[in-house]
Amino acid sequence: MKNQEEFKHVFSLTPEWQELFVQELGAKLVENKYLYMPDGTTYNPASLTLQIIPDVMSVILIDTIVTNPAKLTRMPTDDDLWIIYYDLSNKMNTHVINGIAHKIGMDSNLGFGIVDCNIKSSYIARMNESFYSLRLLIKKDFLKQLLNIKDRESTLTDLFDENKNSMFYYSYIDSQSKIVLSALKERKLDSASYEFFLTAACYRLLTYLVDRLNSKEFDRVSLVKNEDIETIIQSQEFLLSDLTKPFIGIRELAERSNMSLSKYKAIYKHVYGTTPAKFYRNERLNLAKELLNEGIYSVNDVAELLHYENPAYFRKMYETLLKIKK
Repeated sequence: MKNQEEFKHVFSLTPEWQELFVQELGAKLVENKYLYMPDGTTYNPASLTLQIIPDVMSVILIDTIVTNPAKLTRMPTDDDLWIIYYDLSNKMNTHVINGIAHKIGMDSNLGFGIVDCNIKSSYIARMNESFYSLRLLIKKDFLKQLLNIKDRESTLTDLFDENKNSMFYYSYIDSQSKIVLSALKERKLDSASYEFFLTAACYRLLTYLVDRLNSKEFDRVSLVKNEDIETIIQSQEFLLSDLTKPFIGIRELAERSNMSLSKYKAIYKHVYGTTPAKFYRNERLNLAKELLNEGIYSVNDVAELLHYENPAYFRKMYETLLKIKK
């Protein structure tokens, strides 16, 4: 596949969706669950599909390196499913939903998503980089039974309305789920005990997902417009474009986004799970760590490069938040 050709496919609870990858891309399917993608004259393990709860929940675990440019487009189906996305790829990939391109992966704070199976989406992975993603396919009726939606705001109830099929949500991976996924990522896809660990991980992820869906966070989900989410993401890209400068202030970010201060704060927290100031501070300290690890700069040098007026204050922050003493 060259020049980022588009490959259209579908997902389903049962493993039949993999057959198209075999027919169109020359992949090999082993035991109807392991998908091996061609790489020259060899085949590398790319994904594993398991039915965790028959006819209710399946998992697709993708752990591979993309060597050909491709745009994988999942076509909408009438299946009454939510697709829960977790992305721990080493670099940022692109997930396009409703025409909005979301940067996801370890270098992005957006790694968790919920998309209704009726909504078309495209995935573009970075070339020659780790592509690591877990997708849970879950029947909406099953999730509805697990949630305390009685007497809750209609905004959450609407998300399960089969006549609307409008669920689309992107945010950060919660800390508990990230621990589970990070431990799973350390294991080889084709190792003997992998299926056992993957199954156990899925039940834990389901537990954390239900806890999150039962939180007040999701009473407000459908109140946030996709355009507002995209505006926040764009302002985040502007904020992170030059980490050597001091934080410009949340008021300026809100003005650039044509939002009130309170609205900007609320939607930013909704998307990134923290405040702009804290996020920016941590990113600057990560940059400081990279500079200090080069062995060229002293603490005072880095403090000056990042425009910290007080090197002693910078050292204290660095040692406290990154727990690395220099």
